[in-house]
Amino acid sequence: MGTYIVRRILISIPVLFGITVLAFGALSLAPGDPLTSRIDPEILAQMSTEQVEAARRALGLDQPVPVRYVIWLGDVVQGDFGYSVVNKLPVTQEVLVRLGPTLILMTVALVVGTTAGILFGIVAAVRQYGVVDYLVTAFSTSFIAIPTFVTGLVLIYIFGAALKILPTTGMITLGKPFSLGDLAAHMVMPVVLLSIQLSAPLARYTRASMLEVLNTEYMTTSRSKGLRGRIVLLRHGFRNALIPIITIVGLTLPDLVAGAVITESLFGWPGMGQLAVKAATGRDAALMMGVILVVATGVLVSNLITDILYGVVDPRVRLGARA
Repeated sequence: MGTYIVRRILISIPVLFGITVLAFGALSLAPGDPLTSRIDPEILAQMSTEQVEAARRALGLDQPVPVRYVIWLGDVVQGDFGYSVVNKLPVTQEVLVRLGPTLILMTVALVVGTTAGILFGIVAAVRQYGVVDYLVTAFSTSFIAIPTFVTGLVLIYIFGAALKILPTTGMITLGKPFSLGDLAAHMVMPVVLLSIQLSAPLARYTRASMLEVLNTEYMTTSRSKGLRGRIVLLRHGFRNALIPIITIVGLTLPDLVAGAVITESLFGWPGMGQLAVKAATGRDAALMMGVILVVATGVLVSNLITDILYGVVDPRVRLGARA
């Protein structure tokens, strides 16, 4: 198992390198002079041509893109992610401040969304063509089709504007002492929105996977031996249906990260998604690269965890890795 994990980590390193190369190249092709994203436009307008060229050389912007990338990569290896001209702070400091709120939000949403999606999918499979099955199918299909921001706006209107029972913006109430209850109240709508985004497709795939397993011969044999229905369902059925379910969760996690950008912007959640929007609107290349690097690392780590879970659930994966 250790060799299997090491192989997966070694595969992730060149993937992360490729992501940074593509991201750096794309940002370098953005329209406009990159110097305007490093220096205040008012100050830049007062500078002479010689001063502008000197500033360009000092920032390394006169070098070709590959050279600038190598310089950036060397700084990152040493722990220097650059300086954010939008926030006037080091990128490392900005990322560390925003990373915590995003991890809290996404962890809770992942637990809630995964649990709800799997439970609804199992119940729908067991009650095939029943009322619950039709309700789960209608729910999942509807929320897969409806854009995330539309669902978010509906939640804000109902629970924030109409009923006024939940806060609509921020992580805590300004002017009040910190409390877990206040934090939980601010988390309800963002967590619900992200959980729906995850649970809707997961419920459909769980239902399909469970139906395939429930109709197999070994499930019929287990029932004929007099085993309890719950034992047959969970120990024999659910475990064998886990491989495709784990696959869907692993594939959905990048979508959950992308959805966090919309969710955090809608609800004013001070996380990485909101920071990414701020970096993009301010054309802050250094901050944008820092966000991309952190998000890409998170996605690769989630894929690594998915691969490890494959080996835990299905021993054939581990044996195949050793072959």
